[in-house]
Amino acid sequence: MDVFIMIIEMLGGLALFLYGMEIMGDGLKASSAGALKRALERVTSNTVKAFLLGVLITAVIQSSTATIVLTVGLIGAGVLNLKQSTAIVLGANVGTTITAQIIRLMDNSGSGGTAFLDLFTPEFLAPVASIIGIILIMFVKKSKTKNVGMIAIGFGILFIGLINMTNAMDPLKESDAFKNIIVSLSSNPFYGLLIGIVITAIVQSSSASVGILQALTVTGAAAAEKVSIINFNFAYAYVIGAALGTCITTAIVCSIGTKEDAKRVGFIHVIFSVIGGVLFMGAVEIMRLAGAFPDLWTSPVNGGEIADFQTIFKLVTALILLPFTPLLIKLSKKVVKDRPVEDEDEEIAQNMRGLNQQLLATPALALSSVQHLLGHMCELSLKNYNSAVELLLKNDPKSFDDAKMDRIARREELIDRMADATNNYLVTLAPHIETDDDNLADNYLMQTLTEFERIGDLAQNIADIAKELYENGQTLSEDAVSELIIMSDAVREAIELSYKAFTEQDFEAAAKIEPLEEVIDDLNEILRHRHIERVKAGRCTVAGGIYFSNALTNLERLGDQCSDVAVYVLGLDNSKIVGNEHEYIRKLHHEPSEEYSTEYRKNTEKYTNKLGMVKQA
Repeated sequence: MDVFIMIIEMLGGLALFLYGMEIMGDGLKASSAGALKRALERVTSNTVKAFLLGVLITAVIQSSTATIVLTVGLIGAGVLNLKQSTAIVLGANVGTTITAQIIRLMDNSGSGGTAFLDLFTPEFLAPVASIIGIILIMFVKKSKTKNVGMIAIGFGILFIGLINMTNAMDPLKESDAFKNIIVSLSSNPFYGLLIGIVITAIVQSSSASVGILQALTVTGAAAAEKVSIINFNFAYAYVIGAALGTCITTAIVCSIGTKEDAKRVGFIHVIFSVIGGVLFMGAVEIMRLAGAFPDLWTSPVNGGEIADFQTIFKLVTALILLPFTPLLIKLSKKVVKDRPVEDEDEEIAQNMRGLNQQLLATPALALSSVQHLLGHMCELSLKNYNSAVELLLKNDPKSFDDAKMDRIARREELIDRMADATNNYLVTLAPHIETDDDNLADNYLMQTLTEFERIGDLAQNIADIAKELYENGQTLSEDAVSELIIMSDAVREAIELSYKAFTEQDFEAAAKIEPLEEVIDDLNEILRHRHIERVKAGRCTVAGGIYFSNALTNLERLGDQCSDVAVYVLGLDNSKIVGNEHEYIRKLHHEPSEEYSTEYRKNTEKYTNKLGMVKQA
């Protein structure tokens, strides 16, 4: 019965430890999500920078698995490539050692040191951190302060769990049977390796697994001498086993519903840990068999020494393998083959997998993946616009391109699917958003999503007009075609500027759209007037004129959608615009700046003045 109670208490302590680590990680992610997003987006192909970023992120969120999960999500979203991700994963393996360095504070328990050193014991830190955390969570309403409270209370719960684990296993220090088991296991490093793998696979955290070993060193210490019965021979193999055990979780995460590059990240993580483990165990065993450091192998180790070995093991392995990143990538591509992308359907399906549920815990990164997908939506809409205008301006019913019309319809279906998937994802993400910045970004993406979907709809409308025109055997007059070329060129430039403004957050490009949209409005009025004159003079049929008028309507509305995108983008740089978009546009038109007037005149000369070259028969 005593054994059963001890096991339950130990598992309860482990549960608190894992929960504390989870809360602390969530608080750290929430408080630094914006910085993580900016850092991840700025990673270049420089593997050293990506490696250091992996170290930093994992040190912050306290979990290499979480870092790899985020990396996999960003690969799916297209934010990171395989080379960047590989270096981040190597860094994550080093960053995860920070947890063991924190847990080494357990070595101060009952040390009988000075009053100052007593402040750094878990028995003191746990309640103090918990008190600070609960005060910040319950009595301070600012979200950033609450995140700090989560970090503090997570830290406190983590150490309460460690203390409970240690206390639960405390009777083991009096058990001769337990000591004999540890001694027998220590004779063969393979046992330590195997136990490390199994325990880590069960708890799904190498940090927690190594933490259990560190707690065991305190438990196993003789009451008077405080000497651990865990020796180096067992501990080093266990630490290597823990590194191998965490690969199981990572491999599963990287293989479920992800792109090929994400699966390759999981494979590279496994290869990294296996190669590192083989190299280290081989080197250590060669030294032991050669008689080097004879007193080291059976010497007792404490939690701090275990933490130091883990850090050295992970750091040295990473530094050895970092220069071989291209070879690891090449190997992963041979093992995980690319699936052929036969058409845009599959390509977009892969992009939609970038809306990864694993990123919901980090809203800033989830929003980044949404922005990337919306960029693809806009790109497809631009393709459809160009194809639709080409069909309309060909003006030849006998050679209407049915295959091009089918491609337009398929792209429009894809745009609608992407819009639905993105909208559902943003709705799912909403409850996870806690910061004002993320809430503004969420609103911005919801607004631009609507505009890009509408651009796609209007492009489809133009294609439908072309199809109906030719199915009814109608054609446009040469003057009408020449005028539509000018109008469509202006609209094309507006869509291209919208794409650039949105995908690159280019405020200069965004500022150019409204004066161009005003020129598009001018063109619409002039062309309608000229169309009426042609109909009166009998130079254009009434039936053909209806199609011409409908085309103008859709082109003018496309300019309006681009204007809306521009205003939303500019709102990111000027908070006064947000919620006052119509007033901002009205003021631009009635009190234009010199820059606005210059851009308007330039576009007038570029497009409106071209109408003078279109001869009216």
